[in-house]
Amino acid sequence: MKKTILFLAAMALAGAGIGCGKDKDNGAAPPPAEEKPVGPCFEDISIKVNWSLEDAPAHSIQHVQLDWGYKKDQLAFVEEVNVPATSIELGPLIRGINYYFQLKGFNRRGEVTSTPVKELGPPTCKELETIRQTKPGYDYPLEVNMKWHGTQHDDED
Repeated sequence: MKKTILFLAAMALAGAGIGCGKDKDNGAAPPPAEEKPVGPCFEDISIKVNWSLEDAPAHSIQHVQLDWGYKKDQLAFVEEVNVPATSIELGPLIRGINYYFQLKGFNRRGEVTSTPVKELGPPTCKELETIRQTKPGYDYPLEVNMKWHGTQHDDED
């Protein structure tokens, strides 16, 4: 008798969808996912890093390596770039974080030349809105122009 009552109770619960993995509303579609906010403050941002091979002190650079990260003394990410490329775009990146970049160039003899570590903070929402208003349709990756050590340009920016 006790087994029959437990069995009937289990059948009633199963019929109601309780304990069967169904949604609480007996199998109806789940509620719609929250929509992502829109507008310039919520867009993914990217950073474009540029350099000039002609200005590099080591001649005939064959390979470029971009070290970057969130801490100046710990550039944890490495991007390998084949010459003749003179830029790379990184993204999507998180708004509001400072990023640090250092470029290294290698020639066939293994000589290395580098740039100073450069800091860049993504624009605030207000800065981004101003840029979009003054330059409609502007495809906005942040740009960093890297200057090699040992050139007359390495102190600019």
